[in-house]
Amino acid sequence: MLSIWGIILVVIGHSGFTSPEIADRLSRLHRWIYSFHMPLFFFISGYLYSLTNKSFANINIFRFLKKKWHRLLIPYIILGIVIFIIKYSFAGLSTVERSFSLNSFLYMFITPQSANSTMGFLWYLITLFLIFTIMVIFSCMRIDLKRYKSSLLIMAISWYLCSLFPDVHIFNISGMLWYIPFFITGIIFQMHRKIILKPTAQIGGGMLIISMLVFMLVLWLSNCHISVYARIIRITTALLGICASLLFCQFLLSSKFVENYILPFSGDTYSIYLLSWFGQYPIQILAINILHLNWALSFGLIFLGGVLFPILIRRIVKHIPILYNTKIITLTIGY
Repeated sequence: MLSIWGIILVVIGHSGFTSPEIADRLSRLHRWIYSFHMPLFFFISGYLYSLTNKSFANINIFRFLKKKWHRLLIPYIILGIVIFIIKYSFAGLSTVERSFSLNSFLYMFITPQSANSTMGFLWYLITLFLIFTIMVIFSCMRIDLKRYKSSLLIMAISWYLCSLFPDVHIFNISGMLWYIPFFITGIIFQMHRKIILKPTAQIGGGMLIISMLVFMLVLWLSNCHISVYARIIRITTALLGICASLLFCQFLLSSKFVENYILPFSGDTYSIYLLSWFGQYPIQILAINILHLNWALSFGLIFLGGVLFPILIRRIVKHIPILYNTKIITLTIGY
């Protein structure tokens, strides 16, 4: 349910915000989403990493990294190439000016979040792969992140290094340092999930409302231009957003409707992340740049395209054996 909630936020965050009108009218929504939604995804990744590896000291390094290469870097490379070709072909209709050259093509894989990159949203893949690589290094060093002292020390060091080197864009190293602590938070949560969630389940909606109010208060405080506290507020806001998301999803799962009709789409979330741009980009070009539709209608259509297109592609591939049995295709679309 957390994955579904998170991917909805991702698709909303990519729904036409390069348009000045949408960006202006929904600026608060955009800022709210970006205050916690990517820390949430790294939190989920850390949770799953802990869930599938009972001991971090006994990981089969070669098999583990090979699996992550297939899962993360193959889509990163193939989709990056496809997106570059599409954006180059339709550059005249885009609202963002970019230079297209061999250098920019190669550079975008090294610095996916740079201003001239055509594959900015794929930065998550390379960042997560690097975090998994760091986890393997910790495994070789026998650093057990299931121990509090080790976990808290690594979190503190990571955030400190991020503050020292905030603008290392090569392979998004600064981003990796920023997100490692949220990944470790997911590990800690997995170990104590039942202890944490049981009392909150009894408190129910009241706890959700309180956490959301505190979250919004801290987010409002982040408007204050006090540089000394800016990073602390940013960290606090992200952690509160994760807590509120946990409570919100726990509350949703008390509904049979959500359990029966929403939760089954959890298997589509990775495909939606990888392919949502292909559903959103053409609709954005058509609705905003060509037809000049109302901003709210454009926003809604772009969002629907980002959700429905990947699900459609996933279903088509599943029902065509030659496509489903081609590993490079299934890996690229997130099967």
